[in-house]
Amino acid sequence: MAGLITSGAGGGSGLSVITLGAFSGNDVQTVFTLSADPGNENNTDVYISGVYQQKATYSVSGTTLTFSEAPPTGTGNIEVKILT
Repeated sequence: MAGLITSGAGGGSGLSVITLGAFSGNDVQTVFTLSADPGNENNTDVYISGVYQQKATYSVSGTTLTFSEAPPTGTGNIEVKILT
C-alpha cells in the first residue's frame, strides 16, 4: 500500500481517512494484503489499469482482498482506495 490522505469534512461531521494502495498484477495472483481493514467492500474502490471494478468482482475479509479472476500483468496497475 502506498500513501495516506486525510481530509476533514465540514459541519463537524468528522475526519475521513483514505488509504491508497497500489499492487502489481501478474495474471496469476488473486489475493492481495491491504494495509488497513476496510470492514467490507462498500468501503473500497478498486481500479485495474484505471478502470473501476464492480464490487461483485472482488471480496474483502479483514485485510485480504480477493479477486474472482487474476488481474492482468502490470506494474502498479491495481489501485485500492479504502475509506475508514
